[in-house]
Amino acid sequence: MNSIKRIALLTDGIFPLVIGGMQKHSFFLLQHLMKQGVTVLVYHPGGKGTLKSHVDPQLWDKLEERIIPFPEKGFMPGSYLRRSYTYATRIGEKLKEEEPVDFIYAQGFCGWTLIDEKRRGKEHPFIGVNFHGLEMFQKAEGLKQRLIQHYFQGPVKFNLEHADVAYSLGARLTDLLKEVAPKATFSEIPIGLDSAWIRENKRPEIVFEGKKKLVFIGRAEHRKGLHLLFEILAQHAFEELEFHFIGAVSKPKAQMKASIEFHGEIREEEKIKKILDDSHALIIPSLSEGMPTVILEAMARGLAVIASDVGAVNELVDGSNGILIPAGDITAIKAALESCSAWTELDWRTRGEASRVRFQNSFTWEKVILRTLQDMQERIH
Repeated sequence: MNSIKRIALLTDGIFPLVIGGMQKHSFFLLQHLMKQGVTVLVYHPGGKGTLKSHVDPQLWDKLEERIIPFPEKGFMPGSYLRRSYTYATRIGEKLKEEEPVDFIYAQGFCGWTLIDEKRRGKEHPFIGVNFHGLEMFQKAEGLKQRLIQHYFQGPVKFNLEHADVAYSLGARLTDLLKEVAPKATFSEIPIGLDSAWIRENKRPEIVFEGKKKLVFIGRAEHRKGLHLLFEILAQHAFEELEFHFIGAVSKPKAQMKASIEFHGEIREEEKIKKILDDSHALIIPSLSEGMPTVILEAMARGLAVIASDVGAVNELVDGSNGILIPAGDITAIKAALESCSAWTELDWRTRGEASRVRFQNSFTWEKVILRTLQDMQERIH
């Protein structure tokens, strides 16, 4: 029996008002908690449109929304951390005015001041924190990126070790969490995706005619490894492949030899599904990741996956449904592209179906939310 009746969800952005993996996780966590009969008091900074318009009206009575403006961007070093602390403080002050909750689920730094207050003896509900990919402790290229990571490491470790529980997405991330925050109490719970993403029908023969389409979905951040992929595509044509990019990705200055199409930022799920259904593989050449939602989306639609072996990616991808590549290894990325260029139609179908089955068996939100609630209940009792 579910004894969790009311939860505070603290996030610095929520999909589709804000685009991003953590933002998608916040939205689906919110939706599925409410579907389980839990009232959710969600704190977020707003964004494009209104959250309520994206929530099933039958769940509105379980939604309590609080808009907390995120501080404006500063120009001094350390601005983001200071703004995050201020944002967490604003949330904490407002939360104290609300009716009690059974559990506080904080994304990233959003529970920072509440965690600090509880450490110093103030009474607060049980606090769980999720830093997803722990990217500040993963591989980085260049002195600037390493300095930025170093700046984040201390505050992240503080939050991990002083929260009541730190959530890990599993695989390499659990090992990393144990290493960087040895005093933390942790639980392993993966990312989920709504089962409505599952492609039920067999992919039509026409999809496998002509060039095979590889799609990238994400932001043009350095850690996404796009600079490595573009360097390869500027030198090699890969006649059997074409490459599609979804997101705020700028066209590279260098002339590309490979066939490339840029779709821009897309927020509508049906449009993303349509592009995935016309594609054959997702490519994610990241330097660091958590457990990318875009990989789950591609798996649910029956695509193979070519991805860096970072974070919890190897929970999702192996030789049965794609190719894992070492992070930052441009030679390995090129070899993976050459390898899939030689796959037969049966190879593509077999790997795509393996992706779909793996997603359906282990990573639907319907399964993940039950694990999440069970963990919460065990910790507060």
